[in-house]
Amino acid sequence: MNNMQYQKGMTGLGWILVLALIAFFTLIGLKVIPVYMNSMTVGSILSDMEDEPGLGSKSPAEIMETLGKRLSINMIKDISRDEIYLESDKDLYYIDIEYEVRRDFIGNIDLVLSFSKTAEIPKQ
Repeated sequence: MNNMQYQKGMTGLGWILVLALIAFFTLIGLKVIPVYMNSMTVGSILSDMEDEPGLGSKSPAEIMETLGKRLSINMIKDISRDEIYLESDKDLYYIDIEYEVRRDFIGNIDLVLSFSKTAEIPKQ
């Protein structure tokens, strides 16, 4: 019975391990959450472009310019021109954005996140 009063709580090593796990997952969150927020912004931009009246009557160069301006205004810097594909069908323009984002994690370990977004703009 006397032993039970000494067995209250965690040891110092236990607390260090818990704090290390909290720090590890906090670091992952700090690196990954902004990238996902940017991805959601890209999806919102493409969704707005699908709903914009009169966009389908523009040329492919003008559509790409509009997309580039919107990405620039929203400070999306992870997407290069080579990762944006604009294809034309007889009734639709297809915009595909496929990109990867690399973030330094710890030492020589990187986090790699891949995204793919698509929009269909009806021609007018």
